[in-house]
Parts: sequence; structure tokens; C-alpha cells
Amino acid sequence: SGSRLTPIVATTLTTVCALLPLLFFGQLQSHMAAAVIGGLLSGTLAGLLLFPLAYFWVQEPLRRRRAGRENEGRVGRGGENAG
Repeated sequence: SGSRLTPIVATTLTTVCALLPLLFFGQLQSHMAAAVIGGLLSGTLAGLLLFPLAYFWVQEPLRRRRAGRENEGRVGRGGENAG
């Protein structure tokens, strides 16, 4: 939802912007800053895009199967009760 997206993106961008000077001008800490920025960006993208898509891909076929079974059960019961 949009209410969750704004604070997550704002926090990520704020942290990345804070680490940019360390990345470009820090002599010894530049490698650490690059690792933190990469991990933060990849984790944010995975949390916002990859995991919801994977959940949808797994849950949608299961939901369709459950809906099909419920419809079959209703048809079977109706035919038995009608006779």
C-alpha cells in the first residue's frame, strides 16, 4: 500500500544519501559504505518487489484450486439434495 511505501523509500534514500560522502571521500571506509548501500538497496527492492511477487505467484494458484474445490462441492451437494 502507498502508506507503507513512502516511509520505506524515504528511509532508504536518506541513509544512502548520508553514506555517499563516505563512499566517495572516505579512504578506508569507502568499501564499507559501498557494501552497506548495496545491501540496503537490494534488501529494499527485494522487500518491496521480489517477496510480494513471489507470494502472489505461490498463493494465486492455491487460491484458484481452493475456489475450484468449493465450487465442485456446492454442485455435488445441490444435485444430491434435489433428488
